[in-house]
Amino acid sequence: MISCIKNNPIKSVLATSLIVILWLSYSGFCFKQFRYIPDDEKVRIAIEYMLKQNKEEVAKSKGRYDLYPFKNVHEFLANAPISCEPSNDLRGGLDWVDKVIGRLSTYVFLEFKVNHDGTSYKEMRTISVTNCGNAWDPDDWY
Repeated sequence: MISCIKNNPIKSVLATSLIVILWLSYSGFCFKQFRYIPDDEKVRIAIEYMLKQNKEEVAKSKGRYDLYPFKNVHEFLANAPISCEPSNDLRGGLDWVDKVIGRLSTYVFLEFKVNHDGTSYKEMRTISVTNCGNAWDPDDWY
């Protein structure tokens, strides 16, 4: 196989190009926007997603979930975070496949405090962000 590529410059260029494209995708490059998304932007994307998802959960749950008391990302960052950490570490399973195809660039771990009805508690969420900045919940399988 390798000797076939070595003897054919076109195949060699194609193989090298494929390796470069897969490496760029794995490293988090967004081909659609032609850039890497910085970590602070990934954190903001994750927070926006979490707040939107929370509103939807509360609307569907009929009182089983609490609404986070934050109206937007700025209010969340000003009042609540204990930790907002982007991480390129893989959690296992087929994460490496998601990274190669661009479906997973980073996990953002959010740890924050919530005060509800006089009770203060700590909440932890993990949000996945794609290479191009779309967020999704890695724990949702439906």
